[in-house]
Amino acid sequence: MNPEATCDVGSIPGKLQEEFNPISFTHIEREHWWYSPTTVDPALPHTEYWTAMAKHRQDDHFIEPFDIFERRVEAFKQWLREREAQTILVYGHHDFFFGLTAEQTTEELIDGRVMKSFEFGHSMDNCELVEWKL
Repeated sequence: MNPEATCDVGSIPGKLQEEFNPISFTHIEREHWWYSPTTVDPALPHTEYWTAMAKHRQDDHFIEPFDIFERRVEAFKQWLREREAQTILVYGHHDFFFGLTAEQTTEELIDGRVMKSFEFGHSMDNCELVEWKL
């Protein structure tokens, strides 16, 4: 997994609602709810937002710094811990699940930069169902 290219951009809540009705997406507060660089305003109208985001593509991926990705994974783990339910269905992207199930993070020097990444996570196939205990 490239730790700085998580590809975790999603669909706007209205589109999710249409595709996955009757699941509610009202808890999603912004139309563009995934990581956006600080130079891109997530409140921009849809077309302007994607024009601005295009400047941040690298090798067909959007760059999300590892420390932000790591905090997002940890925040989701905390959210899961706070739920009363014992079984929760979670749907998402490969890299996020790899980070979620990872046993540790590592650092290595690549091109003169220290790069952090997750190790020993579960590398999911498309549409794979996995039972995982937090």
